[in-house]
Amino acid sequence: MNSFANVPDLVLAISLYGLSVLALVLLGFVGMAAVHRWKANAAREKRIASTPSKFDEIRASIRRAEDAARLQ
Repeated sequence: MNSFANVPDLVLAISLYGLSVLALVLLGFVGMAAVHRWKANAAREKRIASTPSKFDEIRASIRRAEDAARLQ
């Protein structure tokens, strides 16, 4: 038996339409948050990859010291 038998069909249709629109809006917000997080992580990875590490700085200073010793 239909539990919505006393509710007019138009009211039921409008409420179901409203719920589906609300669900799509919430899904849109979740999607926007996911894209924002994805872009922020990509920018962070790019920033980390572009900054030299301490080991790179140490290797460069050793190379400079070796070049300076070789020139003397």
